[in-house]
Amino acid sequence: MPTANHRSALNERAALVVGFLLAVAAVLSVSVVWTTLAWETKNIFAAPMYDDMFDHQRMHHALSGVKQFLAYMVSPHNEHRIFTTRVVSLLDERFLSGREYGQVIATNVLQIAAAVVSWIAFLKSGITKNAYLKLALLALLLLFFINPNFLYTLIYPFQLQHAFMACICVVGALVISDASANSDNLDHRSLLAYLLLLALIATLTLGNAPVVLIAAAGTAIVLRWKPSLVALLLGLAIAHVILILLITPTTGTKSYNVIQILKFALMYWGGPFIRLDAWPASFVTWTASPYLAGLCGAVVLGTTVAFAIARFVRPGLGGRLAVFGLVLLIVIVVTGLAAGLARAQYGILEAANKKYASFAGLGWLGVYAVVSGVLFDARERRRRYVGASMVIAMTIMLSFALSGLNHEMRLWEKARDRNWESALAGFMQINDRNEIRLLDENEVEAAQYMQFAREHNLGIFSYFPFRWGDSASVFLAARSETACRGAVEAVGSIPNSQSEKIFDVPGTPVTISGWAWMTDDHSPAKNVIAVDGTNQIVGVATSTRTSAAAEEWLGQKFEQNVGWFGYARTTQWQSLKFYALSESGKSFCALGQVGSVR
Repeated sequence: MPTANHRSALNERAALVVGFLLAVAAVLSVSVVWTTLAWETKNIFAAPMYDDMFDHQRMHHALSGVKQFLAYMVSPHNEHRIFTTRVVSLLDERFLSGREYGQVIATNVLQIAAAVVSWIAFLKSGITKNAYLKLALLALLLLFFINPNFLYTLIYPFQLQHAFMACICVVGALVISDASANSDNLDHRSLLAYLLLLALIATLTLGNAPVVLIAAAGTAIVLRWKPSLVALLLGLAIAHVILILLITPTTGTKSYNVIQILKFALMYWGGPFIRLDAWPASFVTWTASPYLAGLCGAVVLGTTVAFAIARFVRPGLGGRLAVFGLVLLIVIVVTGLAAGLARAQYGILEAANKKYASFAGLGWLGVYAVVSGVLFDARERRRRYVGASMVIAMTIMLSFALSGLNHEMRLWEKARDRNWESALAGFMQINDRNEIRLLDENEVEAAQYMQFAREHNLGIFSYFPFRWGDSASVFLAARSETACRGAVEAVGSIPNSQSEKIFDVPGTPVTISGWAWMTDDHSPAKNVIAVDGTNQIVGVATSTRTSAAAEEWLGQKFEQNVGWFGYARTTQWQSLKFYALSESGKSFCALGQVGSVR
């Protein structure tokens, strides 16, 4: 039999192995988070799209008067009142040139803040006192909020409301968790004040706002709080639900098929780190099984129900950390069922849509908090396994994150590139129905936005120091000439079937394309301008496409876009000349005319 010294040596070696694995996993986690944030800074959308465009239009019309503006700020968008998002959008237009940097920055700050609040909830539970483990825990929790699988929320400006709501719910879970640890001396007034404030902010953020009070009431029942407090929380939750139903217009057709709703909800709960739908691509060449998403969703639901029953039967089980997780689980379960009621008719692909991923991911965090609380709160001696449990959790989270790191980023890079090309069509006022409809299915609405943006130098117009018809001589004289390699490959007409008089402007619209490499900067051209025979700037392109011709001509592969694509509008397109602009915009290179190669 092994001696005590031998067992001690084995335990020390095991601890060293766990420590090493934890260090590796923590470094990888931080690297994934940092890579995701760094990637976002290089992949900003140039113009609002779809609902975002629609809401910007409403904002612009509302600026005509105080009453109209206030009515717009509190008005519903589908089932939601997105006052908090609109505040950031307004500030972005006022101070950040309407580039929607503000929304993206706010989203990431809120996601990181939610991770930090979650970290505080874990630390308050006393799960570990080891500083090394505390830092590793923060690295792990960040993966639940900053993850390549959440790029729809992180970089798509009009998803800001999901980050607001996630932060609200995490703070609410911490408040209830703190209250559960002091149930004998519970300050009812402070608890209610915090919850009502969070419910108010949630009401101005998303249509699932009642989940704050619903989760509080549900947790109060499980924790066996005083009947008077339970009754009060239930009454407030019911009142909030009724209020939201009264002030929210009905959109779409609700499904009352229980099986259909449950299928939808299982996909919603289980889909945050699994891709089933193709958007923003038209198709994908990989996909996960919907059964996997359904199984993961069943784990979320099963954990919620099982722990709620167990905690009710055994008060104190899992401690305050498990309570924190339970609140998040109730939030996600209720949201998934409510979403199923409203959208189940659209099928499981809608449920697994990545626009829901970041918020639904709170359910996975809830499962982790509940399991950790149950395993490590009851017995002090079990806490020596906290590090090992974190290695397992990080391995799971990293496997999902790393699988999404490549293909999710590629999908969103392509979506970014298409958005820039459509934005250029708006910038040049090109009457191409197909291109403009990639911004908004209502072309008139898109044209109105572009007019407002042009007048106020917002969005796509803030990126360029010139406009259609400006003097190319004056523009280029302020810049130095440099060397480049490149080609002007094509000037193409727009099919009559796509042409529609969206903008009332002169000139024939054409597409322009080619490739360019700035030799001094060792980078692709940032933009290319087209100049007509009267020396006016009549077109612009940006590097949004790969180029096999460039790779063949230069004899190497490129990881970035070297091919440029854009639009021109002129009456003499046969005489167009092209100039490539450097990343800084301070130098240029003459590319020549169509067919020229340098």
